[in-house]
Amino acid sequence: MEEKYGEAEQVLIQAEKIKNNEELTKKLELLNLYKTQNEIYENANKLIEKKEYDKAIKELNKVDAKAEKIKKRASEKITFCKNEMIKSKIAVLEKYLSENKFNDAYKALNEINTIDSSNKQAVELKAKIDNSKINYGKEQKRIQEEKVKKPLAVEQARNLAIDVYFKKNPNLKEDANLKEHCVLGVMKNYYWRILKVCMDIIYNYLLI
Repeated sequence: MEEKYGEAEQVLIQAEKIKNNEELTKKLELLNLYKTQNEIYENANKLIEKKEYDKAIKELNKVDAKAEKIKKRASEKITFCKNEMIKSKIAVLEKYLSENKFNDAYKALNEINTIDSSNKQAVELKAKIDNSKINYGKEQKRIQEEKVKKPLAVEQARNLAIDVYFKKNPNLKEDANLKEHCVLGVMKNYYWRILKVCMDIIYNYLLI
C-alpha cells in the first residue's frame, strides 16, 4: 500500500513540474495526507497483532477524517479491538462469578462499560451478577439455618449439658473433679439427668 502511495506521489510531482496549478497542488497534499495516515494505520495493525488493543485504539483514533478511506478502515479496526477487549473482560467476569466474587465481577462490568457504554451484553451481564448474588445469599442463609438445626455431637451435648446444669444449680459446687466424673460416666444416672434437662432446653430453643 505504501509503495503505491510513493509511485503516485512521484507521478504528481512530475506533473506539477510540467504544469504547476492549484488542482495538482491539492492532490499532492491529499496524497501526502493519505501516506502519513496510512503509516499510523499500519502501526496500529502491528499493535493489534500483539493483542495490545488498548494502544491500537489510541493509535487508530489519530487517523485524520480527511483521509476518508483510511478513517473508515480505522473505525472498523476500533470496533474489532473493542470486541476483543470485551470478550476478555467477560471471561474474567465469568471467572469471578464462579468464585462468588461479586464485587470483582461488578468491577469487570464497569470496565466493559468503559470500553463501550452502548454494549448490549452489559445489561444482561449485570442482571446475571445481580441474580447470582441474590441466589448465593439465599443459599448461605439456608446453610446457616441448617447448621443451627443440626443435632449436636455426643461430646458437644455432654459438655453443654454439664455447663447448663451447673449454671441452673449455683448451690451445687462446680469443680473439675465433678465435671470429670460426669464426662467419664462414673455418675451415669446423674449425667443422664443433666443431659435430659439440657436437651430439653436445646429442643425448646430450636422451636422458637
